[in-house]
Amino acid sequence: MILFIVAGLNAFVFHRGIHRRVVEWERSPVLPGRARAAGAISLAAWALIIVAGRLIAYNWFDCDIPGQPGWINWAAGCPVAGD
Repeated sequence: MILFIVAGLNAFVFHRGIHRRVVEWERSPVLPGRARAAGAISLAAWALIIVAGRLIAYNWFDCDIPGQPGWINWAAGCPVAGD
């Protein structure tokens, strides 16, 4: 969900600020750095959204997997011995 927010904010900032000078871009042989950065952020955000969406199907944090590090058990909310 954080990546959706990043992608949405990137589009909002692009259309509210950077895109308003699109007429000037036609005269320049190279796109402005802010426009290229917005494009790179957009591509990266949407690629990561697709990858994260594909990874949702896997259960990465099972509590019954032996030998996994303690921080994974803590992040997954697994009961710790002695609780």
